[in-house]
Amino acid sequence: MNVKSTKRFFNSNKVVALKADKDRMPEVTPLLKKLGNPTGAIPFYAVFGPGMEGPISFGGTVLTTGKVREVVQQALNAAPKPGASNH
Repeated sequence: MNVKSTKRFFNSNKVVALKADKDRMPEVTPLLKKLGNPTGAIPFYAVFGPGMEGPISFGGTVLTTGKVREVVQQALNAAPKPGASNH
């Protein structure tokens, strides 16, 4: 995720990337399990979008900039539109 094009995409869409360290933060393993990663394997990625009931979670050792943008765009598309009614 530390790629210029991904950083630009995040900045232009007001996306914040967070990184959790299993060695320094014991609460990470239970969170991974809650997100659908029963073994707590890493790397594991979860994208939380505004208005979504839950995150889009995905793992894997190969993560392309295209995959990151695709999943983040899904979360952005799921966000409620300004002025939209919740009725």
